Amino acid sequence: MHFGRRALFGLWITAMLLGGCQSASNTVDKQVSGNAEENNAQESVESVAGKETAEDKKDGPEEEAEPSSEDSVIAGEVIEEQSFSAVLEPAGQFAFIASQELSAEGFPTYHFYLKNEQGKLTELTYSIYDWELPGPADLKAVAFRDVNQDGKKDILVIIDRITGAGKMGAIPYSTVVTFTQQEAGFTYDAAIVEAIKEANIYRQITVDQVMALAESGFASNADQAWASLAPGVYELEGSNEWAGSVIEIKNRRADQISLNLDAFSVRGGEEGLKQGNVNLGELSGEAFRSEGDMVFKDESFELWLSLISPNELYVWDNGEPYFGAGVYVGGIYALKKD
Repeated sequence: MHFGRRALFGLWITAMLLGGCQSASNTVDKQVSGNAEENNAQESVESVAGKETAEDKKDGPEEEAEPSSEDSVIAGEVIEEQSFSAVLEPAGQFAFIASQELSAEGFPTYHFYLKNEQGKLTELTYSIYDWELPGPADLKAVAFRDVNQDGKKDILVIIDRITGAGKMGAIPYSTVVTFTQQEAGFTYDAAIVEAIKEANIYRQITVDQVMALAESGFASNADQAWASLAPGVYELEGSNEWAGSVIEIKNRRADQISLNLDAFSVRGGEEGLKQGNVNLGELSGEAFRSEGDMVFKDESFELWLSLISPNELYVWDNGEPYFGAGVYVGGIYALKKD
């Protein structure tokens, strides 16, 4: 995250109070980390910031939180690259402002605000099912799209978080926050957030993937995700000359994929290599769908594959002996570029 240009922001706020917001984009998508996506509908983006005033952290919001009736105060520091001026039809023109507060451990809590043409600042409060679990996070994307398909522009936010929970606890997990446009203003939509969570099998999601779910009525994307998995060779993260693993994905369907796995481990470094202390691991066959994952089975051995993104897999096994000593195949696999 980058911060600064506060003086420019102060001038922007003054201009806004005197003359109102200038015209801006009807659709804005922006990502500052993770996998970048094209902003096809973006026409213009205007950086927005605000006077930074410290405020004690408040208790978590209600499940269906209504916009504040009183003027809000911006908490923490403004995230300029994720703050915009935008027309949110039919409600009108607003300044969308994102800010973050850091805990003593350095973990961020994100706040979102709308400022109308009259200068009224309203915080968009929200509650997420596991938001009480603090940890490293990154504000990945902000977009203004019709998420609930009612013809009105809504606010869509994607936050990548490291939860520390489960096998993939160290891999960033996308949390989606949506504020849908209602007569009373923009309201956190817990039902849509839950629908996205239930329908999506990717660990990391993009704005376009969220909108594909919305346009499908939030039907599961599992069939489409596995059927469209890129064929080719996926390499285990951290592979080197002493240990490594690759998986070749061949035929793939919604409920089945064909794969070959080749792995190796050298004991004793260069001297061990000269002495032939090399253990191998090989696997070839079909993996079949089990809920949102694929699983290869050979007697008591099981190898599981999950989708992190369209070009990344997470692989693990059930711990049964199958490969040579010291051969490990679990971890993140990324599609190798030609």
